[in-house]
Amino acid sequence: MAAQPPFARTGSLATDLDDPLTLQNGFPAQPSSTITNTYAVDRNYKLAYAQTWTIAVQQTLPHNLLMELEYVGTKGTGLDIVENPNQTPPGATVNSTLVSNANAFTYETDHANSIFSRGASTNDASLYARMSAVALYTFSKSIDNASSFTGGGGGTLVQNPLDLAAERGLSSNDQRHRFTLTYLLSSPVGIHGLWRNGGWKTRMLTGWTLSGNFSANSGAPLTAYISGNLAGTSKGERDLW
Repeated sequence: MAAQPPFARTGSLATDLDDPLTLQNGFPAQPSSTITNTYAVDRNYKLAYAQTWTIAVQQTLPHNLLMELEYVGTKGTGLDIVENPNQTPPGATVNSTLVSNANAFTYETDHANSIFSRGASTNDASLYARMSAVALYTFSKSIDNASSFTGGGGGTLVQNPLDLAAERGLSSNDQRHRFTLTYLLSSPVGIHGLWRNGGWKTRMLTGWTLSGNFSANSGAPLTAYISGNLAGTSKGERDLW
């Protein structure tokens, strides 16, 4: 807000040798106008908040196997979204805006929301005394019409402020499937190991640890946008990208 009129103004001044730049003419008068804003915030704007609920069940199985099933849900309310309210109304003539003496300006509101659901299965296995592994599989889905709490819905301007439902779709950070595996292998030599006596096997396999992880996940979604004349007054300019 501080970078726009009436708090701040920008202007350009062209000078030449016949009309040099001086302190007297360095700050030309700016033309006055009734509407000066290029950016606005809803006067009833409220900070977004999220509600999270979790249900988990854990069970110990034979052969040192621990299984956990978990469900996590998150609902975001009052998320930040940026609109352009001074567009040409549907059915009106081209270049006929709601406020005639103002150009298009962005308007920040808290009209967006989101819903996220995730189901996860975790398997923790301890194989013998020297081997262990943890496998995690997650199935999730996230839907919203703004993918962040602040910053104008992830930097995307609403296509049609009169139809916010059209903005609703998969979140930009939605990943349907995700699998991770972490493992740890220790030297099989020792009191609880496979070999306790001397010999070349004991000397070769003493004192090492091998660990690692593997992960795989599905990609993020791509969202289609409609460009062109949103008022619908020129069908030839309405394209799907």
